[in-house]
Amino acid sequence: MLTIDQLQSYHKDGFILLKNVISAEDLERLRSAIELVYQKVNSDPLQFKTRYTQKDEDYDTWGVADILSPELRHPSFDELLANPKIMSSISQIIGDQLRFWTMHSFWAPQKVDYNLVWHRDQQDPYDFDQQGQTTFLLANLSLYEDEAFKAVPGTHIRALNEQELQAILNRESAPLPNEVTLYCEPGDLVLFNALILHRGSTKAGSERRTVHFSLQAKDETKGGYTSRPWMKDEAYRESLHPVTQELITSLIEWEDANPIKKSLAGMRRAYRDHNHITK
Repeated sequence: MLTIDQLQSYHKDGFILLKNVISAEDLERLRSAIELVYQKVNSDPLQFKTRYTQKDEDYDTWGVADILSPELRHPSFDELLANPKIMSSISQIIGDQLRFWTMHSFWAPQKVDYNLVWHRDQQDPYDFDQQGQTTFLLANLSLYEDEAFKAVPGTHIRALNEQELQAILNRESAPLPNEVTLYCEPGDLVLFNALILHRGSTKAGSERRTVHFSLQAKDETKGGYTSRPWMKDEAYRESLHPVTQELITSLIEWEDANPIKKSLAGMRRAYRDHNHITK
């Protein structure tokens, strides 16, 4: 359970760091599973939704999208979304009627430092929620020591100033005034509002391994449109943990009830992919 102070901190700053949210056994299981993902992706990165610090013949990667896909999935990933300590905290913030959005893995590159540009995961740089009540939440679970997450507190509840806005529009990754870094130990979880202005940075060759996932309230009007064809396969969904199965089913049902043109959905995905190439 989150304390009142923790809830107030999340709504005021736009993020919160929760310490030691998984057991030592679950931590080791996730480390092993993510290492398998890392090896598989780096053996053939073009076969996956891979993220790069350098993309040419001498490629260098820093992560991959869709680790719940049949090619990358491990039971420990979808079981994470049933972890009582994690899900109770998330439910306190955005409610207990939820839908899935994404699950990825991030790691340290080997050759080129990772410097992700400033962005808001809600995508619109002009969007903010003065009450700090946006029901769109993202999470980073650190499997090793990690200080990649940088954010400007309070930017989810106000318009960006000119310097902050230009940092997004010009795809900059240099530090901004009032930026803070969250220092995570293995098993720590960062929860953050989709509207917070943030970036990421990691030195090449470090030990970073992170599980990133995001959830929305069932009735959240923004986001969505992240379902994949394999998610709609009944046999696949039935193989998931019941909690994850329900979250993904809720995403599909929401998209079916709120259709947009396939071309527009594709443009949104392309925007997200473009936004996650380091500068």
